[in-house]
Amino acid sequence: MADVTKAVVADLCHAACEVLAEHPEGMHVRDILQAVRDRYPIPERLLKENPKSPRQLRFHYVIGFHTVAEVKAGWLAKDGWGRWNLTERGREALQRYPTAQEFQAEAARLYYQWKHGNDEIKANAKADTADREWPLEDPTKLLAVKSSDRLNPAQRALLELASRHPGQPVTTEDIAQELGKENRYQVVADLHGFEDTLQEIAGTAYWPVEFAKDANGEEAYIMDPRIAAIWNGEQGSQSTLLADGAHRAFAQKGQTEYGASRQHLIEATNTTVEQIAELEELLETKRQLIFEGPPGSGKTYIAEKFARYFTGNLLEGPRDEHVTIVQFHQSYGYEDFIQGIRPQTEAGHLSYVLQDGIFKDLCKKAGKRPDERFVVVIDEINRGNIARIFGELLLLLEYRNEEVRLPYDKPDAPLFTIPPNVYVIGTMNTADRSLAQIDYALRRRFYFYAFLPVVDGEAPYLERWLVAEGIPADVRNLVLGLFIAINKRVADQLGEDFLVGHSYFMNPDVLTEEGRERIWKRAILPLLGEYFHNRQNRPELLKGFSLPTLLTALEASGKPEAAM
Repeated sequence: MADVTKAVVADLCHAACEVLAEHPEGMHVRDILQAVRDRYPIPERLLKENPKSPRQLRFHYVIGFHTVAEVKAGWLAKDGWGRWNLTERGREALQRYPTAQEFQAEAARLYYQWKHGNDEIKANAKADTADREWPLEDPTKLLAVKSSDRLNPAQRALLELASRHPGQPVTTEDIAQELGKENRYQVVADLHGFEDTLQEIAGTAYWPVEFAKDANGEEAYIMDPRIAAIWNGEQGSQSTLLADGAHRAFAQKGQTEYGASRQHLIEATNTTVEQIAELEELLETKRQLIFEGPPGSGKTYIAEKFARYFTGNLLEGPRDEHVTIVQFHQSYGYEDFIQGIRPQTEAGHLSYVLQDGIFKDLCKKAGKRPDERFVVVIDEINRGNIARIFGELLLLLEYRNEEVRLPYDKPDAPLFTIPPNVYVIGTMNTADRSLAQIDYALRRRFYFYAFLPVVDGEAPYLERWLVAEGIPADVRNLVLGLFIAINKRVADQLGEDFLVGHSYFMNPDVLTEEGRERIWKRAILPLLGEYFHNRQNRPELLKGFSLPTLLTALEASGKPEAAM
């Protein structure tokens, strides 16, 4: 909503907090929105339906979305099912910053500090999340909740469904379907007061689930797989703690720390619940998946993070042996990837020995530990001679139950097969036409997932990053306008395969005019120069992509979207 000014955002968020200040007990968000509409002038354009969510007015979205700054500042608490409370810090902030602009500016500043490592701010904002993990501190409390007859059917169905699908969103629609109810609003009513029930049974009012939104913006609930394991009676046996589509604990590794949750992955990669769920399903179904997209679209970054998540690793720090990363290139061969003869010197004597390559070594480990996932990430998969590198894998990737004899093996050596718990993720640059394209035989053995910087006139990855980083709305709208405009022109000239990736803009330099000029001069224009190197009118084309030209077009249009 680029036509929503910074002043309007400040007015609406401040108004919502002022309404809450009059209700120490808290209010449901729909009552807050109605009170704001009754007491404050709302711009006419914001009283129209939000095109992304037809049941929601645009000013509803503005307040719901932009009050993330107040939440991260520790001023506002949202329980995830519609009830908001103004904290003591929030009340103090209203007194200290009486104007809407001052109030929102301070919230944005604290949000920015929160994003960049201010431990005190993070502690205030994340206290709620930590409190929701009480079952990990004392599992007996959760088991007491499970065995209690005080839960009504909707409350029990929520916990049963969330534990059955750990790490995945459960909506009130899901609960209604589980209970055979036609109206989800009856479920919402039945969930009301759940915190009181929990307080009576477990001594805490915090729900043992995280709160999220589904694709339609409806409330959803996600249970941490560790908590789900307790609910499902798996706490005592780590070997059975295999969370479906979420992080896992591996008994053979002796791993005491759990890997990243789906929510951590979503936040780290600026993706959505739906995207990660689809990637999991594609990889589980086919076992081979290729991320394709233009340069700078985050393919390799997301592939590495997803592989960590999929195998139970943490998103940061050293990877364990369950994730192997390799980059293909023109000199890379079968001997490097599968098996080959290598020279070896010992005591001054040269000999040749048979050595396993990266992939065969991974398969041997996976074969010994069938309950664990192993992933090889192949960066720039189309940069190598694929037929030469893969060899027999063209057969085995499709027929995992088949066995073949490798060319260098002795006659009595075991036949080679790819274990079912080995997964392959490749990345492919769609812009570099000098590289070999994936042939049809290999393409049939992979699913493909495109990471496009701009989709239907929007830049979802960049927008999520700008919001998460707390970039001021005016700068955010300008950067998004420039990014969408330049990619519209690139698509018109060359097609979607050559779009400029969002990672070029995921840089603190976007905050300043000087920084944006640096990005344009040292990154964007050199890339476009390569794209148009065969065009006779190359200098004229590049002028159309210059920063002053695009800024002038945006200014003339009056709003960033008009440059499209």
